[in-house]
Amino acid sequence: MSTDGETWSPDDEEGAAPGQRAVRYVLLERLGAGGMGEVWRAHDQELGRLVALKLLRPELSTRLTRRFMNEARATAQLEHRGIVPVHDVGRLADGRLFYVMQEIRGETFAQAIAAVHAASGAGT
Repeated sequence: MSTDGETWSPDDEEGAAPGQRAVRYVLLERLGAGGMGEVWRAHDQELGRLVALKLLRPELSTRLTRRFMNEARATAQLEHRGIVPVHDVGRLADGRLFYVMQEIRGETFAQAIAAVHAASGAGT
């Protein structure tokens, strides 16, 4: 786990916000959200690269900490070109866990589905 660098505590109910820091990572833009957390585009200040940072939702932190860490550890053990590598894990000052992955740029799943639907309707 990363323990050096700056940490932050969210000031609002929503949790993360652009410009806040998660240890050595500066959050830039929220990419999406799901049942367990949010994924942010972040800048790794130590290595000078863009990454994806998955942050456990604040209301779920105590209940799903073990599951979140299991997900990070299991993913980090896998090596396959179709699986995004995990680079780091950490904990914010407020206790929420995060893990850091390689950022993959491209279309979202929703955009891919919309394109399939558009293409199938184009021929009728």
